[in-house]
Amino acid sequence: MHKIQRVNFNIFPNKLFAFAKFDEFLVDDTYLYLRTYGHEGKYVFDSSISPFENMIQATIRFINSVLTPERMQLFAQNVNPSAVILPVHGFHYLGCKNQVYTFETDNTSSNLMTILTTIKLHHTLGMDYSFSCRQLEKVSRNASSLIHRIANPTPFDADIVKGKEYITFDDHIHSGSTVANLLGVIAAKQGQCNTIMCLATNPIVKKLKLRQSTLDKIRTNPLYSSLESKWVDLFGFDFSGLTEVEAKLLLNNYVKKNIDVVDEIKKYDPARYVPTYDKSLWPVLSAMETYNSLSELGIPGYGIILIYKAQKT
Repeated sequence: MHKIQRVNFNIFPNKLFAFAKFDEFLVDDTYLYLRTYGHEGKYVFDSSISPFENMIQATIRFINSVLTPERMQLFAQNVNPSAVILPVHGFHYLGCKNQVYTFETDNTSSNLMTILTTIKLHHTLGMDYSFSCRQLEKVSRNASSLIHRIANPTPFDADIVKGKEYITFDDHIHSGSTVANLLGVIAAKQGQCNTIMCLATNPIVKKLKLRQSTLDKIRTNPLYSSLESKWVDLFGFDFSGLTEVEAKLLLNNYVKKNIDVVDEIKKYDPARYVPTYDKSLWPVLSAMETYNSLSELGIPGYGIILIYKAQKT
């Protein structure tokens, strides 16, 4: 397991910008279809185009419903226009040549939500972006529990310019652990981040930045007072690097049960995790997929290519 880099809560960004409430997502048939790999919601496939083109079309349809002109304008008014959008994704970006964005992946079910949203914001608002964020380990956490997310953190690397301001972007923030891990990379490479952006957050996410009072409760609790060094050994950061949601989970779910949470997480077997939705209904992609026009996203003349690179056995 890669050690996780986290920032101390004192320099964790205060600003969290969500384009929509999660309740809006839950009543959107296209979002449910994409999120659950075809098990919920609905989307009528167009038989005249490929499965990949249908997936892109469905994703664009959902993005357009969330990124209304009014919401994008509000976003632009609340962030530094010179900041660089840094989206979380599972692809290797090969560049944009002849107005075609090209990515490579070894996961045929990878989500293009943050990629396409970033492209739309770039062309609509003129904001710069970086697709350099790289996930160092493949971690399956979609629709997983909070304890599964803590036990299986997502380590990242990214090309960060010293002194440059970045806006981290994840499509859906559950506990904040993913963006917290990415913030650690930005800080370690002397970049800056003042805003966390997402399409929506879970209702429990009122605040991501850890409160001093919450940190004090963990460190003064008899159960936790002896666990911090073990936590550092396991994950690479101390309790001051937790998000408020993660810390509340540890306090509310484990202190009451008198469980050694570090030992519990050490014993946690990722193989026990059964994804809420299997991907059997999801179309299999071919070696290279192309979507020739992003005009429906408001970007005429541009396209996207996804190259599927099979893992070596």
